[in-house]
Amino acid sequence: MPESSYFVIVTGMSGAGKSQALNCLEDIGFFCVDNLPLMILPKFIELTRSLSGKFNKVALGIDIREGAFLKNFGPLLEELKLAGMNCRTLFLDADDKILVRRFSETRRKHPLGKSVLAGIKEERKKISVIKKISDRVIN
Repeated sequence: MPESSYFVIVTGMSGAGKSQALNCLEDIGFFCVDNLPLMILPKFIELTRSLSGKFNKVALGIDIREGAFLKNFGPLLEELKLAGMNCRTLFLDADDKILVRRFSETRRKHPLGKSVLAGIKEERKKISVIKKISDRVIN
C-alpha cells in the first residue's frame, strides 16, 4: 500500500453495528471486506500493496466468528504497525440489553451458538483484550 493508504479494522460485539459501519466506510470510498479470515490477511495486504493506488483505503470487518481471532489479533495488529501500515482499530460496542433486542428483532442466533444473552456475555469476556487495545471504542 502506498504511504498515503489508510487501513481500518472494524471489530467489536456481534450486533453492535459492524456491518453498518463497513457500509458507511464503503460509501466514503473504502474497499471493504467483512469476515476475512486472519490467516489470509498477510496475503491480502501483499496483494493490495502490489496494486499501488488501487486500494489506498481499506476496511476489514473482523469479529468473534474468526476462531483464531482472539489469539492472533494483537500480534497481527503489531505486525501491521511495524510494517509501516497506517492502521487503526475501531471497536463497536453496545449495552447487553440493546444487543439482545437487536438479535430478537433479526431472529438471528448468536455466533457462539449459545442463547443470545449467554453468547453476549461470553463474547464480551473473550474480546475484552481487543477492546482495550483498540484505537477507538464506540458504544
